[in-house]
Amino acid sequence: MPADPSQKLPVTVIVPVKNDAEALQSCLARLDAFAHVWVVDSQSHDATRAVQAKRSATGHAVEY
Repeated sequence: MPADPSQKLPVTVIVPVKNDAEALQSCLARLDAFAHVWVVDSQSHDATRAVQAKRSATGHAVEY
């Protein structure tokens, strides 16, 4: 699927995570076809936020 957002599926995907940077990287790589990907992070202490930023996913930190 092309990187152009207008060519992506008009779907929003929400990915809840906590301290799972390795799995998040793999997960986000598979979501490139979707127009909007949100990562909802529950105060991770690993590289989760860095992975989210690198993959250009929208990040939101919450406590749950």
